[in-house]
Amino acid sequence: MEMREIRKGSSIPAGPEAKGLQRGVVYIFSLDNATSMWVEQQRVTPPSSSMGFGFSVTLSSGSDIFFAGATTSLGDSGEVLIYTYSEGYERWTFLQRLSPMDYLSDEDTEGWSFGVSIAEDGGTLAVG
Repeated sequence: MEMREIRKGSSIPAGPEAKGLQRGVVYIFSLDNATSMWVEQQRVTPPSSSMGFGFSVTLSSGSDIFFAGATTSLGDSGEVLIYTYSEGYERWTFLQRLSPMDYLSDEDTEGWSFGVSIAEDGGTLAVG
């Protein structure tokens, strides 16, 4: 599990797998300035049965997009699901799915753990 202090304003996405389940969830926490306590803002689930969703999570440098790794979906290859923050709805919504299957054959990706690590810097996304 990867968890770092990454913020959208004063929000932190955290992505441990759901207890005992293979389908995970990403929890978004916001800092309540009045109490200085972190409170759950949103519970984000994948749009389909993405196994291991939330194993790795990172926030874009612009703080309006987050990337969540799903390590065991699509066989063993994994994937990254991308969410964007909607100011008007004050919610994170699904934007796009990235998978090595989009670029390589099944034989080339067998046993990969695409999405185990994710890093973003100024419009460049690196996925391990």
